[in-house]
Amino acid sequence: MLHNAGYFTEQDIAACQARGICVYVPIPQTKGNSAERRGLLPIAEFRYDAERDCYDCPGGATLGPIGKPVVRSGVARQRYRSKPKVCAVCPQAAQCLSEGAARREIERSEHAEAIERHREQMDGEDARGKMRERAALCEHPFGTLKRWLGWDHFLVRGFAKVRGEMALSVQCYTLRRVLSILGIDAFVEVCRKRRHARRTEA
Repeated sequence: MLHNAGYFTEQDIAACQARGICVYVPIPQTKGNSAERRGLLPIAEFRYDAERDCYDCPGGATLGPIGKPVVRSGVARQRYRSKPKVCAVCPQAAQCLSEGAARREIERSEHAEAIERHREQMDGEDARGKMRERAALCEHPFGTLKRWLGWDHFLVRGFAKVRGEMALSVQCYTLRRVLSILGIDAFVEVCRKRRHARRTEA
């Protein structure tokens, strides 16, 4: 099980589902094209039919695939278009088409089904519970680290060095929390007992 927020790609979610990994990542409801940004009918109102490979619009028309998928940022996206002559007589055209447009166009990611399954999962109470758990367990340490260190960026470059810097910071945080909870004397006593146990085992 993984849960994080704001750090994901469509490929990540699809790959995790393929491997049976349960991921809890909230996906923001973004407005995917210019028509939606203008407050027109959202893509959610259009039903995708996998068997026919097309979209059915609220007015009963069909948006069929146009051309070949275009790959952007490593993701293949297929375009679907309606027919201008059908949209011209549709009573919902004013709510569907942007000014000057003769047809509606939708773009579908190759990972659309995986994303839809993920959205449904995130609507469940279990997902909401996991995100509350994440906020309680994960956000506090990172916020505390940033406050202690005045941390707004890493001081080194390269994955290996950054990983080392992060590991040192986390170890310092953990040690400080242990001392805060146990106290110095109790911590020293625990260390003595562990050292004695190791010598006995050897």
